[in-house]
Amino acid sequence: MIPAFNPGPNPYGPPPIWLGGFGPRMIEAAGEVADGFIAHPFNSRKSLLENVLPALQRGLVTSGRARRDFRIVCATIVVTATMRASSRASSSP
Repeated sequence: MIPAFNPGPNPYGPPPIWLGGFGPRMIEAAGEVADGFIAHPFNSRKSLLENVLPALQRGLVTSGRARRDFRIVCATIVVTATMRASSRASSSP
């Protein structure tokens, strides 16, 4: 890298790598190679407990890491509207 583009050493270390995913293979890959996982917002609690967490654990075991070394965030979607606004939106073409 030319000197003009080299910012020098990062005093905070390398940035963490987070992956998002929905299918079991992608989730397992996140557990194996990433620092954190972003769960899909359409997951239910049951899906998180029965599918996501076991897949992450399989990936963590493959990489020799423990759950305490890994972060998980559950993204959410919130939609709010008044009845008046929602009725206008539904009558639009």
